[in-house]
Amino acid sequence: MKPNYPVIRGEILKILYSAHPDWCNIKLIQFTLDDLGYVVSEEAIASELHYLTEKIDKVRPLVELQEKQIPGRKQKMLLAKITAWGIDLIENRLEIPDADKNWIVL
Repeated sequence: MKPNYPVIRGEILKILYSAHPDWCNIKLIQFTLDDLGYVVSEEAIASELHYLTEKIDKVRPLVELQEKQIPGRKQKMLLAKITAWGIDLIENRLEIPDADKNWIVL
């Protein structure tokens, strides 16, 4: 069964909101989603995080991303944190036109 990505995006934003002001790595997001009953790959989470950086527009991203090199690892780790725009969306202070509300479920 295909994941319900609007719901997954909402859950990711809530996870980042709960962690604010700290950064979260994809593993933490994945474990939390799994605890909530959503089985989502790291690749899919990364894709949704990138989506959330550009959804409204590039001037008002909902999520900020950063790649960090971890000593002893070849690959960089993707970190994410919620922006002020993302917080406003979670706290219902950011208006989304009705025609465009199907991309996220909060």
